[in-house]
This record gives sequence, structure tokens and C-alpha cells, in this order.
Amino acid sequence: MILFVGINLSTPCIKELLKRGISVTWLSKNGSYYGRLESTNQTSITKQRLQFEKSSNEKFKLDISKRFIIGKTTNQRTVLLRYNRIESNDNLKKYIMRMKYLISKINEIESVEELLGIEGQIAKIYYMGINKILIEEFKFKKRSRRPPLDPVNAVLSFGYTLLLYEIFTAVTIKGINPCCGFLHKDRENNPELCSDLLEEWRPILVDSLTITLLNSGKLDIEHFERRDGVFLTKEGINIFIKQFEKRLRQEVKYKEITD
Repeated sequence: MILFVGINLSTPCIKELLKRGISVTWLSKNGSYYGRLESTNQTSITKQRLQFEKSSNEKFKLDISKRFIIGKTTNQRTVLLRYNRIESNDNLKKYIMRMKYLISKINEIESVEELLGIEGQIAKIYYMGINKILIEEFKFKKRSRRPPLDPVNAVLSFGYTLLLYEIFTAVTIKGINPCCGFLHKDRENNPELCSDLLEEWRPILVDSLTITLLNSGKLDIEHFERRDGVFLTKEGINIFIKQFEKRLRQEVKYKEITD
């Protein structure tokens, strides 16, 4: 369960949530993380000992990190392919082919640092492709995070935050430590394993939804406000959450399209 600041829970409600093993995450209205309420009944020390052991195994870290990035970049390319079936844009075709070439090189990589480098190259091409798909009103220059500098980045950042804490809940339910990751370097108070697992799901659950909402007019320029960056308004947040929850309930059947 994700709550935004301003929503209060009574003590009996908190007790019932803990008894049922339902975690609660509190976010600011812009999606910044404040904290969580969760039961420790599902923690598995056996799984976590193995998890920490594997996180120190360099070969395992590289192998699983490649799987994360291959999943992410393949899904990113699939997003562009799906839209290019409609748009048939020559520049988009070039981006798709370049991504295909770089993805084919991932299994040859010999370090996580090199892997992150090629992931960055693919991401740059991918967001250029997204920009070709978006309607004129929402064209953007590049991915910006803290703070997001335009409406597209505002929606992406908000969506990624929601998805991250959905994954956080799924990880803790399995008894695994959310902070012990493999691809991303350890940072204090940051759920790096959730960030790892987030990678593959970004394109199909957040990016494609963002494009749909902006291009269809369900989110328009009036749903954004500027305050040291660009953020969704309260109404914009409500629209996105409603559509995001609907997307999460759908069965994901997102196979790569071959060209």
C-alpha cells in the first residue's frame, strides 16, 4: 500500500495491517520517500545469508546484472518497435537498429562497470526515440531526475517511484533484503535490489503508459506545475495512479517484436 502525506491511519488499522502482513509506504506529494510500516514476520535469514553471499560473488553479480540489462534494453527496444509500426519513422528505425547492435554486445561484457556504460548508451538512444514518438507539446531534451525539468520527466520519475515501492513490497514478502543488490552499488538507506529489479519493468509499465497518457491528452499541460522543477499536480497524480493501478492488474504479455 502506498500513501501520500496527509493521509492518516488509526492505531487499530495499523495493527490490522501488521497482522495481515500488509506493508505501507509513505511518499510526499511529489513522490519522495519518507518511510515504511512493515511486519518482520516474513523475513528469511536463510535466504538473506545466501543473498549476501551471492552479492560478494563477482561472476554471479555480472551474470545476473546482464540479465537485468538485457531484459530492460530489450523491452525498451520493443516499445520503440511497437510505436514505429504506426509511425514508420526513418530516424526511429535507425535508433532501433543501433539498440539491437548494442544489445547484442552485452553478453561479451566483462565487468559491471562496462555493462552500465553500454546501458547508458542504449538509454540515450532510447529516450531520443521516445522523443520522436511524443506529440509536439511534450518534446523533451533528455532524461532529468532531481528535479525533473519537464512534464515527461515528471511523469517518468513519479511512475518509477511508485513501481520501485511495489517491487519493495514484493521483495520483502519473499523474505529477501531489499537493500542488497547486484547491479547497482550499495548506498545507505537505498533499496538497491529493488532498483535492480525495477530495470526490466520500467519500459512496459511506466514508459509506455507515460507515452499513452501524454499523447492521448489524458494528461495535458494543465496537469503540471513548476516548483524548483516540474511536477504533476494533485489531479495529474490521481489520473496517473488510476491508470498505473489498472496497468499493474493487467497480465503482462510483452514479447519482443522482431524486425
